[in-house]
Amino acid sequence: SSLTPSRGYSLLPHTSKALTAVHCGVAAPPDHDNTEAEAGSMPMPCLAELLGDQGYETAFLQSATEHFERRRGTVDNLGFDFFRSVDSMPKVGFGKANYFGYEDDIMLGPARDWLATTDGEPFMLGMLTVTGHHDYVLEGHEPIDFVEDPLLNSYLNGIHYQDAFVGRVIDMFKELGLYEDTVFVVTGDHGEGFGEHRVFQHDNTIYDEGVRIPFLVHDPQREGEQLGQPANQLAVLPTAVDALGFDLVSGHAYQPSLYSGEPQGPLVATCLARGRCTAVIDGDRKLIHHFGDRRDEVFDLAADPFELNDLAATADEAWMGEL
Repeated sequence: SSLTPSRGYSLLPHTSKALTAVHCGVAAPPDHDNTEAEAGSMPMPCLAELLGDQGYETAFLQSATEHFERRRGTVDNLGFDFFRSVDSMPKVGFGKANYFGYEDDIMLGPARDWLATTDGEPFMLGMLTVTGHHDYVLEGHEPIDFVEDPLLNSYLNGIHYQDAFVGRVIDMFKELGLYEDTVFVVTGDHGEGFGEHRVFQHDNTIYDEGVRIPFLVHDPQREGEQLGQPANQLAVLPTAVDALGFDLVSGHAYQPSLYSGEPQGPLVATCLARGRCTAVIDGDRKLIHHFGDRRDEVFDLAADPFELNDLAATADEAWMGEL
């Protein structure tokens, strides 16, 4: 019952960079200094600021600590009026999820409290989960046996928990009588590698286990639609603006709204390490460029979603060169 692309992709599989792409519709600098947290670093207003100018109350909550990757500075630059991290949230009854955060349910009470302050005014609420992040501890929850690999199994338990958390957020909005008037965007910052292509975690995992993300837009007032094309995080801002009935006017060439029917691709995904790897997703075809470290790779994601069969030797050289 939601609007979904055929596949969702991260622009750069690192949390702070992904937050910039999702909320601002532009790419963050591919650096290790978190320059998106420095004052005045955003080249244009992001979604929270744009909506704030239209009378929206805005808040951002996260189940991670405030100072991880200078998150307060990034959230300020994204334009949110209110920010609350796990540091100031009541922790009784909640377990740690990893070395820098708690299980995501810890945000439900603070979110409910903040929503009560909006007093019927329009609002934008961002909630950043952390349960699926390394080192995948998730204290106080009996693990489910998904796979034999213990590390991957811990990660999958975290993702399973996050799925349920999204459901609890939806239930909370229904209980508060806000569900029918709210547009929900559910997306991710990055995936996670567990050696499928001899790379681990996410920053430089350019294969789909690292860059593919959940991506859906749920508007209770609209019919669901499955798009026949992939999309990345840059589509979130224009799609949200479109869903709320505003026009996006700018000299910047934003990605088209998912509601527009316009083509989204080809899509680019980039590693965090500069000059290490990048990928271009052209429909179901994906080219990975390794900047001379090793030869390029080509995959047919429709026939080979786990990217096991490299087609570079038989792919059209002109197409590869253009991408």
